[in-house]
Amino acid sequence: MENNKKQSLSLSDFAPFKEFTPDELDQITKNSSLLKYQIGQVIARKSTIQDPILFILSGEVIMLGTNEGTEFTIAKLGIGNFIGLSSLLRAQSCEQMICSTEVKVLAITNEIILDLYNNNQKFSYWCNHKIFLAEVYDLLEIFSKNKLINIKNKLLILKELYKNLSVINSVEINNKEFNLDNKVIISGS
Repeated sequence: MENNKKQSLSLSDFAPFKEFTPDELDQITKNSSLLKYQIGQVIARKSTIQDPILFILSGEVIMLGTNEGTEFTIAKLGIGNFIGLSSLLRAQSCEQMICSTEVKVLAITNEIILDLYNNNQKFSYWCNHKIFLAEVYDLLEIFSKNKLINIKNKLLILKELYKNLSVINSVEINNKEFNLDNKVIISGS
């Protein structure tokens, strides 16, 4: 993997893999595959819990939401984000995404993900303490359908959450010079 500075990155550079042993990382990469998606290609559908789960190695995807039948961009997600993981973990699909650039991913089967979740304390801890942006949006959709919040307000709430929760990308998180003290982080995955 490469970022804009042409530094080589590996899975161990990203949560939740930072504390994995070299053997654990090797098992994941050996039992996964590399896939490439084109600009405009749908990479996740809200109607399906996908298999495999995708981990973005390069490129960007757009997370889509709907308002009165019209799709709109919720966020752009890039390197270091999962696609499909939040849907699998909650056993209900919640992600609609399309590629905004060419995207390369590591495709990890649901079987491997569930094995990690059930047998790797570091991974299950990370999953259990992570709030995915797709989940937040899905929750806001439920509230608006049940008339607990106004439909127009859900977009304002999401915008304020995004702005006030110091959302940053994985490269910034991995930058040891970036101060994360007193920050709440929601990943776009």
